[in-house]
Amino acid sequence: MAAKLEIGKTLEDFCRPERMALIVYDKQVGITNQVKNGPAVLSKVLKVLDVRGPAGFR
Repeated sequence: MAAKLEIGKTLEDFCRPERMALIVYDKQVGITNQVKNGPAVLSKVLKVLDVRGPAGFR
């Protein structure tokens, strides 16, 4: 018997806490300063980290 294969069609199909995790690349001060718009990027990463826990993402 073949296993049931789920094929997503929408963003919501793919972005489910039980199926994915958030991975954040190293954000040390020395690295952030080397990236174009580093402070803006860091600010956005911090916002994502703030909401991922309550949303159920690992």
